[in-house]
Amino acid sequence: MNQTAITQQEIDELHGILLKALVEIRRVCEAHDLTYFLYCGTLLGCIRHGGFIPWDNDIDLTMPLDDYKRFLKIAPKELSPGYELQHYGNNRDYPRLFARVCIDGTTAIRMDYIERKIHQGICIDIYPMIGTRDTRKGIERQQAAMRFARGARSLNCRVRYEGAKDWKTRIWKMIPEFLRNAAAETAIRWAYLSPTSTERVCSVDTSYFFPKYRSAQWKDSILKPFEGELFRIPKEYDALLTVMYGDYMKLPPESKRVLKFADEGVDIVDIHRDYREYRDEILGKRKSH
Repeated sequence: MNQTAITQQEIDELHGILLKALVEIRRVCEAHDLTYFLYCGTLLGCIRHGGFIPWDNDIDLTMPLDDYKRFLKIAPKELSPGYELQHYGNNRDYPRLFARVCIDGTTAIRMDYIERKIHQGICIDIYPMIGTRDTRKGIERQQAAMRFARGARSLNCRVRYEGAKDWKTRIWKMIPEFLRNAAAETAIRWAYLSPTSTERVCSVDTSYFFPKYRSAQWKDSILKPFEGELFRIPKEYDALLTVMYGDYMKLPPESKRVLKFADEGVDIVDIHRDYREYRDEILGKRKSH
């Protein structure tokens, strides 16, 4: 199975695997009174399709910062076998500032990450929702801190796995790793404000950081069916989806109704085989040459 030759049956199987993982995350959150919300395309699919967007290949969740931090501590011990929590705090090779719950027995490999000791299976993204500064200058500084933290994590991985090929990486390599990590962590701590203490909030994800939402829009939740299961969504989902997508009930043109694996840089996708098998084969061939 790969992103250029995938059948509807395989998409349905992929959705089933993701739904099972989502139910598992819900179980952990409910057992420990943690707040979570369906987010982005998953929230859109819930409202517009009653489940997955037919051409979607992932699930997105968000949690208020305090609940997110608790989840990072609780999930490694509470998740059932077959699921692995991955975030920058528990894996030095993981470059992102948000967490993922990864599914064993599956593959979603980026070849530029093939040497990194990270889980490269199908996963669910979990974004912390944080507060934003209340002045333009403060927001600009917060944006700069986020860019620095993201860049620092990325450069750390390039130093270890791709060598010092450009001037930024060469300069970064001159700084001891413990100082690099301390600088990134300081930037994160400064930028990560509690969403309960600010008027505007934003998620820490792969998009540009700015005060997208009012914090009050995330205060209350309701239960909505998603593929026959009930999950929490923000009560003000209409206003939030309008911010995210505009006229969100309007379907995109057919040319846009495609899986996003290629856009995400994923080169090998397999829902029936573990990524470690592919990685061992690829790295083994490289060594033999």
